[in-house]
Amino acid sequence: MDTLVNQLLEYGIVGLLIIGLIVLTPLLPKYLDAINYVKRTKERAIIDAINDDSLSESSQKLLNQKRETDLYFRNLNIRADYYLIQSINKLIEHSQGAITVRTVKLAISHLSNNKDGLIVKIDKHDILIKRIFGIFFWLFVFLTIVMVFFIVFIIRNILLNPTTDYIVLLIMYFIYFLAASIGMVAFLKGRMEVVSAEKVIDYLSNHTDIEATVEDAR
Repeated sequence: MDTLVNQLLEYGIVGLLIIGLIVLTPLLPKYLDAINYVKRTKERAIIDAINDDSLSESSQKLLNQKRETDLYFRNLNIRADYYLIQSINKLIEHSQGAITVRTVKLAISHLSNNKDGLIVKIDKHDILIKRIFGIFFWLFVFLTIVMVFFIVFIIRNILLNPTTDYIVLLIMYFIYFLAASIGMVAFLKGRMEVVSAEKVIDYLSNHTDIEATVEDAR
């Protein structure tokens, strides 16, 4: 009995959190609307400041750059400073589809900018991470499949014999399933970031007319 109570205390809280997330999901759009309202209010304040004649020309320029970076992030989900945005736009336009917004979005952690133009950097650590992520991704795929099998098995047992032990096992396996799924997505994303940066480097290597600095440790 004590073991059962300890198991319920250990996994029950996590189970309640999961149930809470499921219950709160329908309310998510309302929270997002509130966040968007705050962002629109902030943008309106920036626009009003830009149109304020009492501001210096340099201040108005900085505010315009701030507004562009905010809009860029909101519409493309790419967080970059003003000058990096200009280099990214030139790259995408020059490539005519070879380098897409999605490619840049994944490779953004490897991109930077200076007065000489775009900088793309892949170091030895990134290559190692790519290989490790490639191996562990398939491990997490396997673990996720295994967890799905166990969850289905436990649900079947609960339907046939709805005991507390089976419910605790279901919560435990569901937690493992979520952990494996999150790990799988994280490893896949990490690998795709390096692959996308490699794609940008390969394109720049074949098109030297674009002002860019490449640091490739492959």
